[in-house]
Amino acid sequence: MSIYLEEALRLVSLGYHVFQCQVRSKEPFWKETAPNGCNSASGDPNIVRDWWTRFPDCNIGLKCDNLLVIDVDNKNGKKGNEDFARIADRVGPLTTGPISKSGNGGFHFLFQRPDADIKGSNGLVWDEKKTGIDIQVGSQYIVVPPSIHPETKKPYAWKVELCPVTELPALPETWIKYVLQHRTPEVLVPKAPPLILPRSPTGMSIVDRCRLYVDKVPPCIAGKFGDNQLFKAACVIFWDFALDEAEGMPLFQEYNARCLPPWPQYRLTYKMNEAMTFPHKESRGFKIDENKIVKYDDVDLSEFMVGPTIRILENEEPDDTDEVEEKLDEVPPIPVELLRVPGFVGEVMDYCLENASYPIPAMAFGGALALQSFLCGRKVREPGDLRTNLYLLALANASSGKDYARKVIKAVAREIGASFGVGDKFSSGQAIEDSLLLNPNLLFLCDEFDAILNSIKKGKDGTGDMIVSTLLTLYTSANTFYDRRRKADIKKIEQINQPHLTLFGTATPKNYYASLTNQMLEGGFFARMIVLDAGKRPKGQDSQPPDLIVERQRVIEAAKWWQAFDPGGGNLASLNPTPLVVPFDEAAKEKIAEYRLFTEDEYAKAEDRGDGIAMTVWGRAAENATKLALLAACSERYKEPVILLPHTRWAVAFNDHQVRRSLFLASEYSSETEFDAKIKKATQELRKWHKISGSEKPMPEWKLKRKLGLSPTDFDAVASELVRRRLVQFETYSTKGRPFSGFRLC
Repeated sequence: MSIYLEEALRLVSLGYHVFQCQVRSKEPFWKETAPNGCNSASGDPNIVRDWWTRFPDCNIGLKCDNLLVIDVDNKNGKKGNEDFARIADRVGPLTTGPISKSGNGGFHFLFQRPDADIKGSNGLVWDEKKTGIDIQVGSQYIVVPPSIHPETKKPYAWKVELCPVTELPALPETWIKYVLQHRTPEVLVPKAPPLILPRSPTGMSIVDRCRLYVDKVPPCIAGKFGDNQLFKAACVIFWDFALDEAEGMPLFQEYNARCLPPWPQYRLTYKMNEAMTFPHKESRGFKIDENKIVKYDDVDLSEFMVGPTIRILENEEPDDTDEVEEKLDEVPPIPVELLRVPGFVGEVMDYCLENASYPIPAMAFGGALALQSFLCGRKVREPGDLRTNLYLLALANASSGKDYARKVIKAVAREIGASFGVGDKFSSGQAIEDSLLLNPNLLFLCDEFDAILNSIKKGKDGTGDMIVSTLLTLYTSANTFYDRRRKADIKKIEQINQPHLTLFGTATPKNYYASLTNQMLEGGFFARMIVLDAGKRPKGQDSQPPDLIVERQRVIEAAKWWQAFDPGGGNLASLNPTPLVVPFDEAAKEKIAEYRLFTEDEYAKAEDRGDGIAMTVWGRAAENATKLALLAACSERYKEPVILLPHTRWAVAFNDHQVRRSLFLASEYSSETEFDAKIKKATQELRKWHKISGSEKPMPEWKLKRKLGLSPTDFDAVASELVRRRLVQFETYSTKGRPFSGFRLC
């Protein structure tokens, strides 16, 4: 049986329809088995077997009648990869599914065929220009592995393995609505009517005038020069009307709500800063002049003479003396789609998910990323000299199979002869130092890491504080010398050159949240820790021994390569390593620079309001994203790693979610006093109630009392403080029986 027949039968068994192309060609086998081109495709294994029995060397064509393919082309001057990244940056990333690499370096991404009537595209149009992306759907086709490309003579290959056609991932709604071409185009936005600003808007503030103007500025539409339009709106608000961030950002967010799709907040901040630094022709605030009739692009202002709009608020604004506590929106655990890194990390993660008793993505991802961090230790760096050392903590409830990923890591380490660098636990900061002195590249797998955190919180013997102090210093010493603590009987200071410590800890969510304190959050350890919340335990499945990971050839091949890789060379390389510098491409460098500016702005805001926790977290955000991008590059192309735009885009998205989740958890669980802890407990119980009962239904007073377990006096004090801080509203409702009272989060 030829390899083409074997693969064609496999495709048919998975629900795809195939036909024969000519030998080493993309052209259908018109004269013999495909007289109607791709419309000759069949899903009948008997017909397929007959075709390739008679013509065993024909390439395989796959008709796209029951799927959609995004075809990315990089030949003949096309820049499909760059176009793809530009579109994904605007409308969001794609869900990972089967990916085929063509013989000329292009890529095919396979998805479910949408219900919408999508039209195939030869050169998808974005920002009114043709891109290097084609859309194959319906009566169109692609050539699939192991076919041979007619020009390069190289085979097509699956980069992400094929799945049954019924299990293909769905395209995100934003791609369907804003990127793909519909046979009946949808009119997304009507033309904005003319807007005229009043000559003498008596009683109208500058903010209200600006809002009237912005309300009529056409919104951004994906693929229609939306980036330029967003910049124009930012210029109107922050330059033309000279509003500062506090006044202008709410207007910018109102405008953003009309954009299709809306932009992420960091992009608004970036455009605001861009508008403030751009060399404008007019002086800042030139539209404030009430007697000046102005014109902005196609928006006519010459006839707008209506009076100001007055908004009457039903609820009285709080007095300046009232304390209104700032509330952060709830940030859920990290989405599964962000727990995906191509290459080594993805393959180790897939093994864990396929074979563990309970397939938990966060746990599998954390273990795989920790293993990659360990393998790269002291061997690579990025141009700014950041290394791959990470501290990861996976949160999962008891009996969730938290040890499976750890066992997989140990199995890989044994297979490549690296078991000496993997440890289970440590009891003190000195124990960590002693271990690193013997082996300067270590991976500690710490179960019940919350015990260490609790020892920090209680602080009775100082052991926990010493551990955290050691971990903090080691984290920042990965690119320099670490001075070991001086012992009484040793006069000379012992140094460790470029120590690389990776932590992969596990804990239960309840114990972890209980261990959070302001001291720990502001001390920096919290900002350096990547916390992965596993959520509820999934349904169980038949498991396989973790040791069978050694049968995954590509995983072990990559791990052995890293173990043998010695970038510096020489007999003293282990004592004085010279890591390989992994470069950025230009697009990736710009993405990280953009994120760094954004995090610096967030840090400045936190500094202005005296928020020590937010300062600590935002202060490390860009550094953490850069480390993650470096690891992603090493995972995907371990022999010749380069940090590309997809790596930085993923790293920024992942880390940005981590930061916001961390700040939300800090606001929910950390407390300075016992009374403040009771306030936090009450808001947590109310949040749980609203998740089950809806945001409009108040939680009965008796139920909240029972959940908090407080005395009547203490409960009244907590309830009064919640209302005073405007965290909750106390409401009384009439029913068919007697009325009841309860609390609802504001």
